[in-house]
Amino acid sequence: MAVADCRILQTKGGETMIQIVMVENPFEMKKEIHSGCYNQGNVCAYVDPTAKDIYLNGVLVEDVEHTYPQDGAQLIVMPHIEGGGLKKVLGFVAMIALTMYAGSIAGGLWRGALGSAFAGGTVGATLASGAVMFLGGKIINSIFPQQTPKMSWMSEQETSRSYGWDIPTPTAMAGQVVGETYGECLPAPQLLEAHVETIGDKQYLNLLYSGGYGPVDSIDNIRIDYTDISVFSGVELETRLGTNDQTPISFFKNTPLDQSVGVELVKGSSVVRTSNSKRASKLEVTLEWPGGLYHINDEGGYENATVKFILKYRRGKDDAWHNFKHQGNTESEYSVTMATADAVRRTFSVEGLEPGQYDVQVTLTERPTTTRYQTMTQWTIMTSYTDGVYSRPNKVLVGLRILATNQLSSGIPSVNWRQKRKAVHIWDPVAGEYVEKAADNPIWAAYDILHHCRKLKNIRTGKYDFVADGVAKESLGAYWEEWVSAAAYADEEILNQDGEKEPRFRFDAIFDTAQKRMTAAQKAANIGHAVIIPHGRNYGIVVDRPGAMTQIFGEGRTTVSTVKGSFSSKEDRARAIEVTYNDGENDFKNTVMTIRSPNYNKDSAWTDNTAPLSLFGVRRRSQAYREAITALATNERQVQTVTLSADIDAIVAEYGDIVGFNHAVSRIGIASGRIVTATKSTVTLDREVEISAVKTYELYIQTAADTLIKRKIAARDYKGDTLLLETPFDDDRIPELHDNYAFGETNKAVKPFRIVGAARNGDMLVDLTLAEYDEAMYATELDYAKYPEVDYTDTSETANVLTVVATERSYEAGDAAVVDVFVKWTMSKSGRSPDGYIVELSGRSGDYSDQNRTEKTSCTFHNVKQGETYDITVKCVFGEITIGGAATMLKVSAGTKAPTVKPDAPQKLNVVMGRTVKVFWNEVTNTHIACYELRTNADKGKTEGLLLQTKDIQASVELKNRKGTLYLFAKNRIGQYSDPAKIDYEKTVPRAPKWLNVAGKMGAVAITTEAVPNDCIGVVAKLKGVSTPERTVKSESPDMMVAAEPDVYAVKVAFYDQFGEGAESAAQDVAVKATINKDAIENLNVTQGDLDAVLAKQLQDMQSDTAAAKKTAGAAQTTANNANTAASNAVKTAGAAQSTANGAKQTADTANKTANTANTTAGEAKTTANSANTAAGNAAKAAGEAKTTANNANTAAGAAQTTANAANTKGDNAIKSANDAKTTAAAAQKTANDVVVRVKATQDSVTSIVAKLSGNPQTSGYSAITQIYSGLQLKVDKNGVVSAINVAPGGVRIDGKVLHVTGATQFDNNIIANRMIQARAITADKLNVGSLSAISADIGLLRTRTSGERVEMENNQIRVYDANNKLRVRMGVW
Repeated sequence: MAVADCRILQTKGGETMIQIVMVENPFEMKKEIHSGCYNQGNVCAYVDPTAKDIYLNGVLVEDVEHTYPQDGAQLIVMPHIEGGGLKKVLGFVAMIALTMYAGSIAGGLWRGALGSAFAGGTVGATLASGAVMFLGGKIINSIFPQQTPKMSWMSEQETSRSYGWDIPTPTAMAGQVVGETYGECLPAPQLLEAHVETIGDKQYLNLLYSGGYGPVDSIDNIRIDYTDISVFSGVELETRLGTNDQTPISFFKNTPLDQSVGVELVKGSSVVRTSNSKRASKLEVTLEWPGGLYHINDEGGYENATVKFILKYRRGKDDAWHNFKHQGNTESEYSVTMATADAVRRTFSVEGLEPGQYDVQVTLTERPTTTRYQTMTQWTIMTSYTDGVYSRPNKVLVGLRILATNQLSSGIPSVNWRQKRKAVHIWDPVAGEYVEKAADNPIWAAYDILHHCRKLKNIRTGKYDFVADGVAKESLGAYWEEWVSAAAYADEEILNQDGEKEPRFRFDAIFDTAQKRMTAAQKAANIGHAVIIPHGRNYGIVVDRPGAMTQIFGEGRTTVSTVKGSFSSKEDRARAIEVTYNDGENDFKNTVMTIRSPNYNKDSAWTDNTAPLSLFGVRRRSQAYREAITALATNERQVQTVTLSADIDAIVAEYGDIVGFNHAVSRIGIASGRIVTATKSTVTLDREVEISAVKTYELYIQTAADTLIKRKIAARDYKGDTLLLETPFDDDRIPELHDNYAFGETNKAVKPFRIVGAARNGDMLVDLTLAEYDEAMYATELDYAKYPEVDYTDTSETANVLTVVATERSYEAGDAAVVDVFVKWTMSKSGRSPDGYIVELSGRSGDYSDQNRTEKTSCTFHNVKQGETYDITVKCVFGEITIGGAATMLKVSAGTKAPTVKPDAPQKLNVVMGRTVKVFWNEVTNTHIACYELRTNADKGKTEGLLLQTKDIQASVELKNRKGTLYLFAKNRIGQYSDPAKIDYEKTVPRAPKWLNVAGKMGAVAITTEAVPNDCIGVVAKLKGVSTPERTVKSESPDMMVAAEPDVYAVKVAFYDQFGEGAESAAQDVAVKATINKDAIENLNVTQGDLDAVLAKQLQDMQSDTAAAKKTAGAAQTTANNANTAASNAVKTAGAAQSTANGAKQTADTANKTANTANTTAGEAKTTANSANTAAGNAAKAAGEAKTTANNANTAAGAAQTTANAANTKGDNAIKSANDAKTTAAAAQKTANDVVVRVKATQDSVTSIVAKLSGNPQTSGYSAITQIYSGLQLKVDKNGVVSAINVAPGGVRIDGKVLHVTGATQFDNNIIANRMIQARAITADKLNVGSLSAISADIGLLRTRTSGERVEMENNQIRVYDANNKLRVRMGVW
């Protein structure tokens, strides 16, 4: 409470404190700090000096009674040491050690808290900080401090640790992002493991750092701070490049886990700590005597001092304690004896433990504690070791083993190195394989970030595989050409400012912050001046580089009301760029370079607004310089932005395209719109233009085929809508109706812009954002003379303000006088009239200003500040552009009250009938007018008939009737009305449009008619289809695209004004083609594929059956051949029998009869067995011989007859077998050759096939009917010539070489629609009729015959030829 009271006194009365530090033992870390109120007394007034050494602000006090501390002083009180006291001891022992800490001890803290009298770095300051306890240094804490996470509302992931104003430093914080390297970088190392290894009194610091994901190609220039690692002694170094099959760092044999204890041991007390590791197999205890271990003798020298202690461990509370030294004797002691003031450390361990979590107990059993002993003992670290080492695959590793000496400063050694990655793996869809590309190419780096493919070694097979975990390669391959082109642009060699060649863009960076894949890829692409464009699931890339114009956008393609433009003023543009990049020649530190424009000092009144530019991944100064040049040129030259909505055909426009823009709103070019007609040498526009023979002009045309044509216009003085070309169009490139055009002076017809935004707006519009395109933005030097600025503004004459007159008008408002300023001006009579005016009123004192916008030539500023001088300026407004103007000034006096009188009747009431109805009148000035009241009757003040009340002198009104009378009253502030001004009006019905062009589109009708008259609002189109009800569409533009269902439509148009529609044009017919859904076609193809698959299966089965039939026929043929052989043998036997009969004459007749029978049988065999013909002939011959022999046979007839009969029986059997074999073979052959009908049903299909089995049905032909649940197919196929009909829910498909329809045919959609032929489907060359009437068409050349006497009609001529082909009569215009 005393301290609190003193603080209250200090706050209220100005009293301060004296700090008192009580030290029990100067060699141990024990002190108490007290505060006492400053009382202006001597030292004895604050402390008892008995047997004490007292230091005042670090200086020993010799005379305590006559020493008076000042406010804010510090007193250090400690026991007096025998033999010369602390002064002598410090003189010999401590002083040198203490001064080593002078720079690191918080002397500054006391300097700020207690005043400058307490000098940082003195002995007193050291003692107050407790630094005496650190004699020799507490090396563990100084080189391995514990880090704690910072609490911050900003994510630490948002800031890269690798880039800054100094070299990166390691971090030991967990949860950091693992970096990814592209090109070369200096990564901020992540400390993975740190372990202090004690061997004797030497300590080794084992450190394992990671440089992010690998593999990289090299690790070089390893340093501690800025000193190369080779300079340090006692350092072991190993690196790993981050492959997936790398080996562990050799000196991390197992995994240690150090945990800081930091406890001072007290004799007789035990300290217990539990290992953090739950799988510890080795324990290690590190004890330290930070102030040394000694006893001081009377001479100030050192003598031995001994400390004894016991170390024990156990595995959980249920286990008994075991001694580190002798496990059988739990009370076995360790002892350490030394006589040194240097720090002493000893490590004690126990190994071979069963893996688990252990308690460790340290008990100090003996320690002398008199004032001459330094025996303070600390348990500093406990280390648990876990079996097993880790290779950490795919991580870049740097391992260090450093001897802890004075060569290292405090803290974790700030290790840094350079690492380089040369290649990334890119899928080449053309080659069908992965290829290596440069990792420092920003485009390929962006590709790799999206795809993220790694070449990994399969540890089982030893082969390498490509593994990707990002965007599918197919999604990137869809726009492969764009990626290749963008990368080639980055690789293109250019000259730098030193005249040396180098690639245009390089990317050297490490991504070590958390971000989305697309964000990171875009950061890399930015360095290549590219933008990644998603196309559904696919990704393309567009580069901002010089290019050619691909399209034009003008009034015929845009919606007028959507065109908006913006400019940055010259005052807002930066004229200098301060670029920050990571200089590879300066350890990748942030390096600043300023580039100034040639216009930097041109305007003395200009205020410097240098713009900053930060480059990520740029290490070359030359590249940073070019980026600054590009940024500066872009800032100075890309000053205009345009937004617009265009027709749906602009959907082909893509981000990054260069387009031309011509529009009246922006006053760029002379005219733009859609073409009415064109020939080879002329173009008719949809509006009139005026050209001069002393100027040159050009015309751009965007065809329906998306082709851009440019032509020069023939010079002449002309005003009209038809332009003559200097160079005719090619025959196949003549523009057509509705093609877009842009017209203007040479090199000024269109202004180039780049599309920087495109989005669909509904079904028929596309919203585009255009940024100004200028070649100067792509230069490598700031030489604007090479890129002169072009003024694309239409230079045609415009009306301007001639004179401005301002008058002061005062009136009474209650008790005060109010002053208005009335401004009126006159305009020139020639030139284009402005769309409106801006009138600015500005007080010269700066206290008052106002602005009005009006379409009339006068306005009033009400209740202005009195007694002020005003500058008044009138400016003309053309579209979105404000130009020209004239000014005047007016000094307003103090207002005077004016009497209130009845208003005069308004004069010069006039009605102007235009697109809107506007009413004008002169201002009533005889009194203050509260308002004017316009009515359709004379009942002033009544609701009925009231059109409006206004303070203005003009108004736009909406009238219901085309003919009527208007009444205008003036009303003053007290409600008095003037007499009315009266005018009759009448608005005629709009005339019919003079011409109409319609064209059928896919799902729409394009309608074009003449320009809307000035007194009309727009065009109304009516479309009535054969089967579609009539619909009406309104548009303020004469060009419109109307969505329509497939049908034939009669189209009529009319102008309309605010009263309604006018007369209609003649109707024109047009056919709208059916839109075929791509998905429906795809589904139909899928169904066809399913049907073809079923049919193919059945054809395959049929071919298998054919092969089986052929195999059966072959077997039957073999059987027949065997039967023929048997028959031949039988005949042979019969011949032998006949030979026997030759010797038996007496039985000749009988044998002859038998031979005749054999003859008959052989004949039958010959008839029935085609294959046995030869054998039967031989048998017949043998029978004849047998007959001759039989006639001569006189003996053995009986025996021969018996033998012959047996032979005949055997022959009959053989012939029967032959006949049977022939029948089987014929049947098999018929099966193989005949046409077969096959019907087969499966679970999900029915197929009927008619085909020949003698060959392959695919070539010999077949017809088939296939039916599945989703379709039906009729198909005839012969040798690849196919006719087929496929029927599916999505449609019907007919395939065939020829389609012949003989009956009456009706097509409901398009081509022939409800018995009508599509409009314009029949041309002159398709007509062959006997007579033709009631036709109006463009039929080209019409002739009665090709030669001889004939009449020809072509365009606007009729020609008559005689029999000799000589022209005799020509009528028309030529």
